Order: sequence, then C-alpha cells, then structure tokens
Amino acid sequence: MQRPLINAFSNLKKIKLNSLMFLKTLIKWILGQTSDALFKFYNVIIKYHDLRNKLSASELARSLVEEIEILSHYKDSKEPEAKDRFDNVAELLTSIEEFSQRNPRSGLSTFLEDVSLQTDIDHWNDSDNRVTLMTVHSSKGLEFPVVFIAGMDEGLFPLFRSLDDKSELEEERRLFYVALTRAEQKVYLLYATNRKENGAETVNGLPSRFINEIPEESLDRISFSSACN
Repeated sequence: MQRPLINAFSNLKKIKLNSLMFLKTLIKWILGQTSDALFKFYNVIIKYHDLRNKLSASELARSLVEEIEILSHYKDSKEPEAKDRFDNVAELLTSIEEFSQRNPRSGLSTFLEDVSLQTDIDHWNDSDNRVTLMTVHSSKGLEFPVVFIAGMDEGLFPLFRSLDDKSELEEERRLFYVALTRAEQKVYLLYATNRKENGAETVNGLPSRFINEIPEESLDRISFSSACN
C-alpha cells in the first residue's frame, strides 16, 4: 500500500486546472466562510502544478514538504506513531534525492513509476520462472532471456515533448538502448495500431522512430492479426 505522501504526489500530476476551478467555485458556494482551509490547499496544488516542470524531483518534493510543514507537525506531535511517520517522510525525501542524483533529467512522475514497481524488483530472483514488471530506469544492470518493451509508439517513446529538444530525444534514445540490451535472447517491441487520445478521440498509432532505426534484417515484424491466428 502506498503511503499518504506518495499518494499526494501521485494525485498532483492528475489534476487538471479546469477541474480545480470548478471545485473552487463549488466549495465556496457550499461552505462559505469555512472554505479558507480548502482554498489554501487549492493554492498549494496550483503552485506545485506550475512548478512540476521547473524543479527537479528532489526540489519539488522537499519544497512541498516544507510548505505543508508535515515534518514539523510530526516532530511536535505527542502521538505514539509520530516518530515513525516523521522517519517515513524523511526516508521518502532521501529516496527522491538519491533518485534525482542518479536521474537528473527525470521528474517526480518517473520516481513514482519506479516506486510503484519497486516491490517487484526487490523480490526479483533470476531463478524464478515468472514475469517481472519494471521501468527502463530500474532495469539497468539486469538481464533476462526474453524482454517485452511496451508503449513503443511515436509520441510515447519518445514522448512528443522530447521531439523538439535534441538533448531530451538523445536521452530517450539512450534509455531505449538500455531497454533493448536487457534481452539475452529475444526482445519484443510492442506498439498500438490505434489508441485513445485524452480518453476520447481514437488516433492512428505509429511505431516509434527508434524501431525504424533498427536494421530491417534484425526485425521480424508481426501484425496483430497474424499474431492472433
């Protein structure tokens, strides 16, 4: 189970501004003068929504923790579990700091992806005959007989936002190389022929440019229809 602070970080990236504006109006209408605390929370969400692409994962997390004064709260609390909670938050900040040092270009969302799959990695044993889910970052240094790389769609890997930035595109190309070289025998590169965009409109999918950079003689292209037969 994820800790509350990790859940807060996870939810931060999912909230859309238009939804927040609606909530602000609704809260004010329902609660009147008692809505000050909720407006304060709203302003914190807006602030860190704007900062999420300007600060490193470590800077963003530490700034948020200081802003909401959660460490001070647990430090001054007389509750029996307060010390453990203080240590948990401090440990989380240390983990994010170490992640930022290893991956200076990666944001808090990437850290959260790693955390969500960390249990699988921690209990991984190369003698077990089972599937292990992990991010590309967490796969570094590991090797497997067979590897499946999902999401090999143009716009996902590499991301659309990286296409206009040469350094970001090269970083994603290096990550693809890391993923590709985890395979000892076979690697499957998967992309969708069409997908939902923003949860509604269906768009035609294109294979990642990284697939097209692999020599054709090294590829065995399998269509979805033939794979199902």
